[in-house]
Amino acid sequence: MNVKRGAAPDPGLVLYLPLEDLDGGSLMSRDACGHLCTASGASWHAGGRLFDGIDDYILTPASPAFDIRTSLTLIAWVRSDDVALQQVIVQRGSPTARRYFMDFYLANARIGVANANSMGGGDILTGTGVLAAGRFYQVCGTFDGAALRIYVDGMQDGLKAKTTLPNSDSQAVYTGRMAEGGTYFKGTIGEVRILNRALTPQEIRRIYNSTKWRYQ
Repeated sequence: MNVKRGAAPDPGLVLYLPLEDLDGGSLMSRDACGHLCTASGASWHAGGRLFDGIDDYILTPASPAFDIRTSLTLIAWVRSDDVALQQVIVQRGSPTARRYFMDFYLANARIGVANANSMGGGDILTGTGVLAAGRFYQVCGTFDGAALRIYVDGMQDGLKAKTTLPNSDSQAVYTGRMAEGGTYFKGTIGEVRILNRALTPQEIRRIYNSTKWRYQ
């Protein structure tokens, strides 16, 4: 199943995976970059890709488009089967050097983002809202060069000022696990977007309102 549905016409969109539309082991991202991604497990079902929390993930190969330092946005629609587990939604890095620009994860029923310039360094922000298992949420993390922000269902859920820029790097992007393995996502991921700019609250809300019908 590979329904043709256009990605948002935003020039800053460097990765768009509408996983509810993309079936098979190889999938092409719906953005100007046209990344050829590989799914390991993560079988398709209504609403997106089902991740088993054991060894399922999607790999988007390294690309210069992922060398983002000063401004970015990550957005995903997710439904966790066990919100108490720590589980990665999206992370950039390699099996031997994480060096992520943003780690987007779920832990203790809250959304978190981490932005680092070295292994173990950087800033971590955890949202205040408690998520429930078994229902979809649109979760979003932004960095504008001065602050990290978290949004859940289009509303801001956390803010932390920061000044440290992440690494200059074009490593691969992993959906559903850490780059070096482990911390696998358990549940369904409906879509993933990465932009090389920080979306405004109004833009985030607009994307939420235009996509929520798929997950209700």
